[in-house]
Amino acid sequence: TAGNVALRTGATAPGGVDPGGELRLAELTREVIALFADVAESKGIILENRLPEELELRADANALSAILRNLINNAIKFSPAATTIRVDVVLRESSCELLVCDEGEGFSEEELGELFKLSAKRGGSKRKKAKGTGLGLQLCKELMELHGGTLRIESQPAVGTQIYLHFPYPAQRGRLQSSDNKQSAGKDSF
Repeated sequence: TAGNVALRTGATAPGGVDPGGELRLAELTREVIALFADVAESKGIILENRLPEELELRADANALSAILRNLINNAIKFSPAATTIRVDVVLRESSCELLVCDEGEGFSEEELGELFKLSAKRGGSKRKKAKGTGLGLQLCKELMELHGGTLRIESQPAVGTQIYLHFPYPAQRGRLQSSDNKQSAGKDSF
């Protein structure tokens, strides 16, 4: 619920998010990826931040950070060693989509259909062994809805999963860009 979402993310606005501020997507993503660098490295997983350094989006930083933390944590949990998890962006004139893509075990069409049904029992021996209730994805979906956006999942078993975070408004190129940002724009790997 929105009240729980506000508590979990630190958001203070009514409804749980405050999408009023512009935030630098690459910087926020880099901070989230840094939280998982050690666990990813221990599994031989590469975490890539492919977001342009100067890209800004109107979004609640706490909520978006919570979404990315959940999605990256899940991707690491369900990805085998020596794979890559990447955060990327698709820019359109009137919208922006962040992508979190992995090369993990993926979901069947049946599992995708059951994913947001909290009462559904999820199959697959690997998922049963991994700890989690499935509430994280539901919270991510609710946080995106509070931004006026959507969360969409595409997946194939044994190929991987792509999660699209659709914001119904465009991202902007930042007005200030230092020479350091120009050198590091494009892709960070951890």
